[in-house]
Order: sequence, then structure tokens, then C-alpha cells
Amino acid sequence: MIVSDMYPTKSTEVADVILPSASWVEKRVFSVMPKDVPSSGSKQVDPPGEAKNDLWQTIELAKRLGHGNLFPITM
Repeated sequence: MIVSDMYPTKSTEVADVILPSASWVEKRVFSVMPKDVPSSGSKQVDPPGEAKNDLWQTIELAKRLGHGNLFPITM
């Protein structure tokens, strides 16, 4: 099981692989406002150490498993 988290949790206790995750202030934030108008904001600080955002982790994992073609974007 692969878990992406910032802190130790019950899931990280049983994980085979733990990916250090960035918090919401360390990555670009997207939200939906009333009337479904998407809103975004820039990250406030850089993630510590080797922490990465969730999308980067997903794309990188897909690439390493030979499925990078499923994600036409680069980060």
C-alpha cells in the first residue's frame, strides 16, 4: 500500500511505501466558490525536505510504472 501523508497516521503504520506530502499552504490551492466558479491561489511557502504535491506524486508514480503516457502534462 502506498500512502501520501504529512504526518504519521494509522494508514502510514501499515503502508509499504510512504510518500512525503506537501500541505495546502505548500501547493497551489483550488476551490469551488458559490455558483461553481473555480478559484485558485498560489502556494504560500515551499514544501520542506522532499515533500511533493499530490499531483506530482501521482504523475511520477505512473511514469515509473510505465504509464506516463496517461498524463500528457508535465510538472
